[in-house]
Amino acid sequence: MEKGAFGMLRDTVIEALKEPSTLTELARRLKRSSAEVRRVLSKLEREGGVCSKTIGRMRIYWARVVVEDVSRDIRDRVRELEEEVRRLREENERLREELSRPGKLDELWEKLEEWKAYAFKLADFIAYHQGKTVKEVLRETGAPLDEEE
Repeated sequence: MEKGAFGMLRDTVIEALKEPSTLTELARRLKRSSAEVRRVLSKLEREGGVCSKTIGRMRIYWARVVVEDVSRDIRDRVRELEEEVRRLREENERLREELSRPGKLDELWEKLEEWKAYAFKLADFIAYHQGKTVKEVLRETGAPLDEEE
């Protein structure tokens, strides 16, 4: 096996060993011979990139987690979350400014009333076709009912 192919197989084995596997499972998954995979695994064990443990008659292999990679991933994820929080705060401020303009709340309230009227018309239509009352249809949909006495 030439050096380039060995290096590619080595990278493939390390990637596949993120999930613990036996030699046979690994060879099947990679569609390689057990001998090739065994050579790569023994070299990786000597280098310290792969750990193994014998359980009964089976030997389980897994990739050693490099703490630096994990901490780098965590730092990247924290940075992404901080950026998302910053973006959401800006969006929230923009929406507050938009709502504080004169007449904007009145406009939204009118739209809400229009949708409420539409919802009751739709509930009435459904109730008529299903032989139920509007109150029963609204209760089934989970819509809040204004108790009028």
